[in-house]
Amino acid sequence: MKTLIIVESKHCGSTRKVAEAMAAALPGTIVTDTKGAKSYDLHDFDLVGFGSGIYAGGFDKRIVKLVNSLDDESANTFVFSTSGGDDTHYNQLLITSLEAKNKTVAGDFSCLGLNKFFLLRLIGGLNKDCPTEKDLKEAGDFLCRIAK
Repeated sequence: MKTLIIVESKHCGSTRKVAEAMAAALPGTIVTDTKGAKSYDLHDFDLVGFGSGIYAGGFDKRIVKLVNSLDDESANTFVFSTSGGDDTHYNQLLITSLEAKNKTVAGDFSCLGLNKFFLLRLIGGLNKDCPTEKDLKEAGDFLCRIAK
């Protein structure tokens, strides 16, 4: 299965770790950022993932802009994120945008990520060990499961 994972991970790299764990679990998977995604025809892939850290309650603006620019041709997609809190509702915003573009969303994944936003930087951040090895394994298992 040809899989493309598009990820923006601008602060601590937590979401990129998740994307790389997914790619390691499913051979042949390509990981890129939104700039790199422009060199690919998304319709050449069986599955396309969109992910970022959650910043101020939402996905990275570059991921949102990319999803909003997609054509209305059907495609199989998935969504993933990391956030500083334990709330998992953030993915629904991007899922709704993809479905509005006639994309099938095969599933979504989220886990905690290192959070060094603003004053948290002074104490070294929250969730210092996140994503954990268990989170990364679960991310890989998630991609393998939805790729079947």
